Amino acid sequence: MSLITRLANGTAVCGGIILILLALMTLVSILGRALFSMPVPGDYELMEAGCAIAAFAFLPYAQVTGHHIIVAFFSRHWPATVCHFLDTVAHLTFSFIAALLFWRAAHGGLNFYRDGDTSMILAIPVWWAFPAIVFCLAVLILTCLQSAYSSWQQLKTHPAGSP
Repeated sequence: MSLITRLANGTAVCGGIILILLALMTLVSILGRALFSMPVPGDYELMEAGCAIAAFAFLPYAQVTGHHIIVAFFSRHWPATVCHFLDTVAHLTFSFIAALLFWRAAHGGLNFYRDGDTSMILAIPVWWAFPAIVFCLAVLILTCLQSAYSSWQQLKTHPAGSP
């Protein structure tokens, strides 16, 4: 298993742990609100940041395992060389999109850090979730490039006209 695949698996595990912790926090908040009129303070703020991190944490795993949504209705009957070429182009395009997201998330996180923005209830810095998101996007870029390379290698091993 490559380092990139291990990183993708690790980010997915971290995303799962975050979601489990958020579910437990929600349970405690609901019970606290129902039984003691005391919800977890800032539960919405924590849920927002935690879900954002978890969503980005799952993207590299979905890419490395090939579980992103694909539409193969037409291409399933095309020659393997055409499909591998299109896969390579799609992976490179996704790499570019992930790089744009990386750039904008890093820029936005730095702006929040510089401006000192904080959340309303807990007054926690808004930027604190961005390093994890940017890291996940970096891993996503690597997994997309790895997928593009793999598709390119498959393209080279299937001569033109092979099924």
